[in-house]
Amino acid sequence: MTSCRWPKNFLEVPQELVRTALDLELADGAVIADMVGAKRCVFLAGLYRAERGIAERLLQLGTGALPWPWIDPDKAVPWIAGLPRPPRSLTLPRPPPPTPTSACVCTGAWAPAPSRSALPFSGADP
Repeated sequence: MTSCRWPKNFLEVPQELVRTALDLELADGAVIADMVGAKRCVFLAGLYRAERGIAERLLQLGTGALPWPWIDPDKAVPWIAGLPRPPRSLTLPRPPPPTPTSACVCTGAWAPAPSRSALPFSGADP
């Protein structure tokens, strides 16, 4: 890369070192040089390829060539409206009450499990 321009001491390393490192990265394929308008730019290879792939896909979608067949909205909307709706809320079962044999470990010492009345739970008892 021969036409690098940046302010003197921009990276606080000699420009020749930066040019050498950039040339090695370009040769290795870790970065890719491309033009953005009239400006030369360097991109990380993985991000460059990902952005190019996204741009190409968006251009394909913009041409009207969709990867699925045409869907007739006059048939699709009533069909979707007739599907069962998911529940708005879930009803979870109450946890089982603690047994006298259940215990918890607190700082390495055994302690009995809390009583049922000490458990944080809202709702009526069964």
